[in-house]
Amino acid sequence: MRTKYQKKFSSVDGTTLPYQYWPVDSLNKKSNVVIFLHQGNAEDISLTDLIKTMSLPEYAFFTVGFRDGFFSENRDMKDISILVRDFYEFISQVKDNYSIEESNIIIVGEYISALVLSIWLHDYAPQIKGAILLAPTFTHTSKIKLYKLSCFFKQRQEYNTRLFPAKNSTLDGNVKGCATSFLDTAKRVMLDASAIYTPIIMLIDQQDSLLTEREQKYFYNNVSSYYKRIDIIDDNEIIANKMNQIIKEIACIEESLPSLLKADQQGKTKEEFDKLAAPETRLLKRVYWAINRAVIRHIGVLSNGIKLGLKHGFDSGVSLDYVYQNTPSGRNVLGKLLDKIYLNNRSWKGVRQRKKNLEELLLLAIDKVQKDKRNVNILDIAAGTGCYLFDFIAKNSEKINHVLMRDYMNMNVLQGLSALKEKQIVQQVDFEWGDAFSEQSLATLPKDRTIAIASGFYELFNDNQMIIRSLNGVAEALEEGGFLIFTTKIWNPDLEYMARVMSSHKDGQAWLLRRRYQLEVDQLMEAAGFSKVAQRIDQWGIFTVTLMKKR
Repeated sequence: MRTKYQKKFSSVDGTTLPYQYWPVDSLNKKSNVVIFLHQGNAEDISLTDLIKTMSLPEYAFFTVGFRDGFFSENRDMKDISILVRDFYEFISQVKDNYSIEESNIIIVGEYISALVLSIWLHDYAPQIKGAILLAPTFTHTSKIKLYKLSCFFKQRQEYNTRLFPAKNSTLDGNVKGCATSFLDTAKRVMLDASAIYTPIIMLIDQQDSLLTEREQKYFYNNVSSYYKRIDIIDDNEIIANKMNQIIKEIACIEESLPSLLKADQQGKTKEEFDKLAAPETRLLKRVYWAINRAVIRHIGVLSNGIKLGLKHGFDSGVSLDYVYQNTPSGRNVLGKLLDKIYLNNRSWKGVRQRKKNLEELLLLAIDKVQKDKRNVNILDIAAGTGCYLFDFIAKNSEKINHVLMRDYMNMNVLQGLSALKEKQIVQQVDFEWGDAFSEQSLATLPKDRTIAIASGFYELFNDNQMIIRSLNGVAEALEEGGFLIFTTKIWNPDLEYMARVMSSHKDGQAWLLRRRYQLEVDQLMEAAGFSKVAQRIDQWGIFTVTLMKKR
């Protein structure tokens, strides 16, 4: 008979949350594992009975439920990314604590939980064995309306078997905000499902509305998984038998994830890139973009931020420094107002959160290097002016032995050297010219680096082979077991506006970018000899920051 153990894990904010564990006789890295991400609580009798009924004695089971403290009053759940991050932390701790290989894990999610699972698959690109999505719920037009989802987060009502609360619920603004964030993220993931390559079996509830089913099928049809199947749930079916069959089906999958190393030459993101690079052919759109360019050049210049972007490129180090400062200024009241709107753009919010996420992972890397009793020697291969990192260095100077910053533009190097003197960290930091894509320049890097940073850099370039060559040079400068922090852009709703209206640092050319799926980023790192340690993503799903370790 199965024995259930009550366990706990630490969430992103330090809150201790419960989960349940049904072990096998000898759990090891090759053991098969099933994780149920459900909507019940720790005492969910139906789920316990289901696991006891399932004839899978060789599988270890874990269950974690959203109602087990995820939405307690002392937790700030204004943004749903915290919930997805909690699930990421749960999976990471389960892997570490039980020495489980990610490739042996099968995850089952139901309804809203299935949606959280879908978001995690999209944003973190885990290399699990497969996922079972039981009637995931998508977008504002879905069966669960905003007030219902809000009540779910508030968790103050009695739920039926699908956790749909009563209509007379009273909601506060924070709860509504969390629900709105959830639905916005759901829409993003549904429309960008092609970023998911995990084997998926989707089960559609025959009681769902036609609209909900249409959204589920839209997601399913766009998923890039090399193995996927869709099925209908019959209320008269014995769910234990159904789960037995599906879990065994996924366990038998032998194909590996496809290589995305040539995604710069073919595939969805290449098609997007080519479309943005081509001239606009639609007359009304041409007029629309012409008006936008005129506005930004003649009225937008009242904003100091837009003026800097027009002069140096909106992706330049100088422009990003201004975004990091986040202090609106302009020629007059109108200019200051325009600057505030400019700085509050979702993309720039993502850039500022990217900086925070980078600092978080940099602290993690420093801690790991110090535990290995090695010097913290940092390399930033394309630092811009470097100002984004100077405050961090000053605050953590006692932990850092040396920092080497490089940049290709002499103007950035000169500004960086000037800022260094003001911050009084000249003793620890060297700033010099360097070309991150030149093998000769990379060969001159010192070989004692323990941490390398590539922030806001590689995503500016489309060519994957060029990036791999650069990463190989960076790897040569890192000691064995050294760390690399790498940022990229996995999604951005403003790519067309950037390409048609805004200019880059490349001699005023259009700011044209090809986004990369997280799986592509992970494979680029692996090709250069790195393995993934940790990842962060902003709440808008635009930028990821990944910590890699040199193998």
